[in-house]
Amino acid sequence: MRRILQSECRVGNENIAINCHVADRTMPFELSRGDRIKFCHNDYRDLHVTNGTTGTIQSIQTTPESDIELTILVDDQRTLTFRASDYANEQGQPYLAPAYASTIFSSQGMTIDGDTFVLYTSGMDRANTYVVSR
Repeated sequence: MRRILQSECRVGNENIAINCHVADRTMPFELSRGDRIKFCHNDYRDLHVTNGTTGTIQSIQTTPESDIELTILVDDQRTLTFRASDYANEQGQPYLAPAYASTIFSSQGMTIDGDTFVLYTSGMDRANTYVVSR
């Protein structure tokens, strides 16, 4: 999906490599201007985001100190500018993930304007189906 958005010039080509901390795992991603991201950790003190907050990268650049500075337009229309290291675990891995798709339970309670698609598998039970249909 990201490659398609880049070919349509809806996502930039900065492709800054970043190792993020998501669900107790380290995951490598490339991020660019226009990418949709999800905050994966509560930060009430500085950024005022909760786990699951989503937004769009307005700008992304590396700093002379080998950090990454991001400006995010959060879906609630706030603009946040911060260094990745300021929203990271002890190993310096930021709590961020691409937000092009969500699991059923992480999307529970979201309001969606537009189309949604569900990848239904044989592993889904009645509870999954109920959650996704609401």
